[in-house]
Amino acid sequence: MSSPTSPPPIRRPRSTRATRARILDAALRELGRRPDSSLGDIAVAAGVARRTVYTHFAGRAALVEGLAEDAAEAIRRAIAEAGTPVGGPASALAHFVLTLWPVGDRYRTLTALAPQDLGPGRTSGLLAPARETAAGILAEGQRRASSTPSSRPARSAAPSRAICWHSSAPSPPAPGPTTARASPSPP
Repeated sequence: MSSPTSPPPIRRPRSTRATRARILDAALRELGRRPDSSLGDIAVAAGVARRTVYTHFAGRAALVEGLAEDAAEAIRRAIAEAGTPVGGPASALAHFVLTLWPVGDRYRTLTALAPQDLGPGRTSGLLAPARETAAGILAEGQRRASSTPSSRPARSAAPSRAICWHSSAPSPPAPGPTTARASPSPP
């Protein structure tokens, strides 16, 4: 309880890290709703002045890159948290997908922004740890299946080839008013 003679509580400035996180959270929401949102729109959604956004990010490209860096870090953390699964490759793959799913859900906005704002090389680099982990799990499944006398390697290899192909293929353009979405066929 404060007395009439005690000074008012000191208001501390918000943490730079917390402000940056609020801006990035607002950017995910706003860009998810409207990909052409301006930095001013994002500032309003974050509850900060536009100049504060520019203090953290030089422009839209830097903001999207900030989102990409956060997504890459979230992917690395999820893979580390997944650890070494107990059980066979099927359990490992299920565990991996369930661990990574929340990251993909949180950063799904980047799927639409990545081709235009990040480019295919940067996008591929961001996803490399997840792709390599999945490929390792699938390779282990193939190795185990091929060492089993009753296995059918030709059938078990097809899904893993398709997944590896899909994860390394560039993202198709986002569907627009004149663009129909078509899924490419794996080799």
